[in-house]
Order: sequence, then C-alpha cells, then structure tokens
Amino acid sequence: MYDAETGKARLYVNSHEAGTAAYATPAEAAGAFQIGRALRAAGYEDQWHGDIGDVQVHDRVVVPDEVAELAYRKPKLLGHWSLENATDGVSPEQSESLSVLIPDS
Repeated sequence: MYDAETGKARLYVNSHEAGTAAYATPAEAAGAFQIGRALRAAGYEDQWHGDIGDVQVHDRVVVPDEVAELAYRKPKLLGHWSLENATDGVSPEQSESLSVLIPDS
C-alpha cells in the first residue's frame, strides 16, 4: 500500500504489516498491470519462480482495519490464466469469464 500523503509504502501479508519503506517513490507505470516480472530497458526480466495467489489491488489507500478484514475474505474465482502456457509475454485466458479474483462480500 502506498500513501502519497505520507510518502510511505507498506506491505501486508495475511493482515499483518510485513514491511515499511519511508519516503518511497512510486514507479511510473505504463501499460497493463503485471505481477511476477520486472520490465527493464532490455525487456522483461526477473520472472518470479513459484506460486502467486490471492493478490488484491486497490486504487486507493486501504486503512489497517480494512486490511485485516480483506485478508480473511474468501476469493471467488471468475477466471484463470495458465502462466506456464504464456507465449510472447501473453497468457491465454482459460475460462469464458473475466480473469480476476474478487473477494466475496
């Protein structure tokens, strides 16, 4: 979570703050949101090896009480990408619905 007013970034894991960076500078992003690799001048590098699951992305600051509540909501699968089958940096969507995990309310 990045808070532009305080300049701090916080990482939460299972509702607990796992790390803080003071005076963090957000990276300028262009294009689609991506998880599991870095874009450098030479192209995509540093691919993540392992599993990534239950990632939640918000376009606003999420307060600590809300983080705790979000951590225990059951996600609802609306789509699936098989990253092992990605070609040319594109992962084919494996279902007919939108490929996002949205927590049940």
